[in-house]
Amino acid sequence: MQNESFHKYTYVHCDKMTDKEEREITRMAMSCFKVNEDPGQMQMNQSRYIWIKEKMPECFTVIKYCDKVIGGVFILPCTIEIMNEFIDNKITEEQLADRVYKEGIDQEKMETIYMCAAIVDHAHRRKGLATSALLKSAEVLTQNKIPSAIFYWPFFNCDINTKPENVTIPHSIARRIANTLGVDLFIRKY
Repeated sequence: MQNESFHKYTYVHCDKMTDKEEREITRMAMSCFKVNEDPGQMQMNQSRYIWIKEKMPECFTVIKYCDKVIGGVFILPCTIEIMNEFIDNKITEEQLADRVYKEGIDQEKMETIYMCAAIVDHAHRRKGLATSALLKSAEVLTQNKIPSAIFYWPFFNCDINTKPENVTIPHSIARRIANTLGVDLFIRKY
């Protein structure tokens, strides 16, 4: 019976999302990360979203259960220089995103991958959905080029479903993805 339930989960890259799915994952992200209250966090504006949707749709993946959006993940190709500045707190997440976009860092220019976010509705957690979605996205992004590392920021203030203690990307998930890809793992310092 558990396998039957698992098959109701699907993953959709942003180039295949409906407007309704885009609105729902945006609502979830805004609720979780409160980006409007923190200009240092990545601000997903229309031009960045279109660029990602056209160039690297696998970077933004929605997780659905029985055709309802219950979560999503977002990764971004990056350079070693930008990664080092970010993990050393020399630039904000918004500055990281701005540089990736302005410098046109895509699969060809990728040296590292930033695991930006993973959101899963509380009722669907602990089923490996975020890990699976992050791995699917990373595997597509790295088909032609393996990065030297992945990195993440363990953002602790997410309050989706009144669970503020939950980290957006737990270390165990980040470590598993790094091990699967055979790359180093770095964490943003506080």
